[in-house]
Amino acid sequence: MYAALAEIMLFLNVAYTPEIIGVGGGISQRTDLLPKLNAAIDALLADDNSSINRYWQRRAGATTPIPVPHIEICHFNQDANLIGAVYHFLERECVVSRVSDED
Repeated sequence: MYAALAEIMLFLNVAYTPEIIGVGGGISQRTDLLPKLNAAIDALLADDNSSINRYWQRRAGATTPIPVPHIEICHFNQDANLIGAVYHFLERECVVSRVSDED
């Protein structure tokens, strides 16, 4: 699981160059997630035959190192979607009540 996730994160990092990649959801509750994910990233970067290294050699000519993603666990973990839904509901209700108050 970690190797596949590490590969996805490396490709996303190369394609979009984000400042940070946040991991949320149920998987973010695992205390071993970041250490194992970072170890899997290191293993992929060390393997000259990994798909990310082969891609990078074709794309960049291997003149620069592959950028390593900065990965962090999201603050709200698996509750982010619920907090966002409540926020959206409350924001919508406030807008609706303000519009009806003006009538």
